[in-house]
Amino acid sequence: MNNAKIMAQPLKVIIGYYKVVMWLLTVSIMCGFSSFSAAGCLPQAITSSMEGAPNIKNLSILMLEDSTQKLTFEDVSGFSIDRFTPTAGVVDSAVKGGSIWLKLCLDKNLDAREHWILSVLPAYIKKVELYEIIDNKLNRSVVGDVTAWDKRKINYRGYAFHLDFSRYSEKTIYLKLDFHHRISADIMMIDGASMYDVVADDYLKFGMYFSIVLIVFLANLILSFRTKNKSYFYYSMCILFLSSFTILNGGYLYQSLFSDEGMSAMPAIMVSICLYFCSLHLFFNAAYELESNAKLLNIANYIFAAGYVIISVCYLISNDLLLYRIVTVIYMASIPVFFGMVVYDVFWLKKHRFFSLSLVPVLLAFVLSSARSFGMSDSFAFVEEIPAVASLVHMITTSIILAKKAWFLESEKSKAVKELLRFSREYSSNLERDVDCRTKDLALSNEKLNNEIESRRLTEDRLREAIIIEQKERKMKREFVAILSHELRAPVSAIDMAVQNLEFNLSKSVLSESETSTSNRIESIKKSTNKLNRIIENTIVNDKLLRIDCAEIEVVEVELFGLIAKTVSTIDFECRVDLSGIKEEMMAKVDVDLVQIALSNLIDNALKYSDKCFPVKITMMQVDDCVEISVIDNGEEISEDEKRDIFEKYYRSHTAHGNPGSGLGLFLTKMIAEKHKGSIKVITNDSNVGGNTFVLRLPI
Repeated sequence: MNNAKIMAQPLKVIIGYYKVVMWLLTVSIMCGFSSFSAAGCLPQAITSSMEGAPNIKNLSILMLEDSTQKLTFEDVSGFSIDRFTPTAGVVDSAVKGGSIWLKLCLDKNLDAREHWILSVLPAYIKKVELYEIIDNKLNRSVVGDVTAWDKRKINYRGYAFHLDFSRYSEKTIYLKLDFHHRISADIMMIDGASMYDVVADDYLKFGMYFSIVLIVFLANLILSFRTKNKSYFYYSMCILFLSSFTILNGGYLYQSLFSDEGMSAMPAIMVSICLYFCSLHLFFNAAYELESNAKLLNIANYIFAAGYVIISVCYLISNDLLLYRIVTVIYMASIPVFFGMVVYDVFWLKKHRFFSLSLVPVLLAFVLSSARSFGMSDSFAFVEEIPAVASLVHMITTSIILAKKAWFLESEKSKAVKELLRFSREYSSNLERDVDCRTKDLALSNEKLNNEIESRRLTEDRLREAIIIEQKERKMKREFVAILSHELRAPVSAIDMAVQNLEFNLSKSVLSESETSTSNRIESIKKSTNKLNRIIENTIVNDKLLRIDCAEIEVVEVELFGLIAKTVSTIDFECRVDLSGIKEEMMAKVDVDLVQIALSNLIDNALKYSDKCFPVKITMMQVDDCVEISVIDNGEEISEDEKRDIFEKYYRSHTAHGNPGSGLGLFLTKMIAEKHKGSIKVITNDSNVGGNTFVLRLPI
């Protein structure tokens, strides 16, 4: 118990001491506030500890909003402290457009430097006016976003003013900031000796950022053309417009892009940010394949993209506050959509999870930047440049992801190359074996082929010898036929002449019974002689037709009826031939001797196989450019099977038994027709008539 009391006594002493300190601190604050109220300002001490770095959040500044832009320096300088709002170097307001007044009461310590730079960012502030009383005179300096670069006293990416404490250690400065749209600014105090270090550091970071952006932009643009993938193209456009926005927003390259009087960067900034969000919407559609995965989201992205394009066009025409408010509404609607798509991909689609997560810093940066539009980001300095840092983080993350994928693809490529080399070696080895086997097979095949060629050569030689022998035999046969025909014709002609003399002698006197018998024998000899003549003619014609072609027959133009009548007159039983069916005369170019033989064979067959009481009818008619000569008999009908063979050489029908013949007549008739480029066919007559009709078709 005593120990507890002993331990509690020091605690009471500490608590009592704390109360005394807090009371003294409260009193000093109240006294300071009283003096502040009396002086109408918040004193800002300029000390040596502020040297070597930009001072932002450690500044004490008073701010007055002027949404109507009607207040003058005289009005503001006469206002009491109650009209102002205390703030630091980070200044923002929820008011859209208008002006703000800033009041700084600077007190330089003895150990601090005499020359300082007052910097105002961002670079797109419409106009900055600095009011300073020197030697009881008002000194006014004005710099705006349309001020030519060569008219600015200090070359800096923002607005910079020189503060000289060589004569006076205390200064009261008023700043009037006019804004296009939203009110946000960063006020910095930099000692003059460190200013160039700060500028060099800014542009060094900008150079690193720009080089990374350029590399990523070109890499994705090249990939878009190589792979024909729209997502790479849209992503390269996102990088292009986002980098354009951050570069313009940060004030870099103003000296090159907006050096002339009257040129404002604000339209270019708003167009670049609008086109960035347009490209981002299109990128999500292409990369996440929303057309097939989420059609409503796909349509919404296209609507957002179209809206941003329309606003961009309007910004090129007019830089109105209403356009900024419309962009703000669309922009604040786009951010949840982007976050929704990231969540959708990470948890459901799972196609580009790492890439989606790498977009989160960029989206958060725009959310934080947008917070300045509502006056909620005064705890963060340089919020306008956070998208650049976030995009750099995003691109580095993306590059790491791409490098990882590239390393994976390279390793897979290396494996594939090794596998391909192994397969190539195996294939080469197998190919060599196959080539060896095929070469051996080819050698064997070559040998067999050579043997076969030799065998065929020997066969051809034998065949050639056989052909020569056959040609000799044919020649001997033709010579034999010619000799035989000559030898046969001589006695047959003598017999025929003797018969004709006997007929002539008998015809001069009245025949007795014995002479009548002799006349009949003479008639029989005459018929036999005619038959023997036809056989000899058919044999000679057969041999002739086998040796000639169509071009070698001797054709002359002849009247066909006379040719038919002449042929009929040489045939026995010519009285049984009816030529009344021939109604008109027709001319044709034919070989007379050959056609006579063909007609003689057809008429002789018709007479031979017809009833002796039935006349053989001959008709003739023109069909197209041909003439058809029909020989009609009433013999036994020829079957369909025999019709195919009846024109073959030496073929005799079963109806020919008992009738003399050699089987050459119809064969020769067919050959004669073909030599004239004509044809012959047999047709069965009507059942009422019976018999057959042989139709010889010859060209006119």
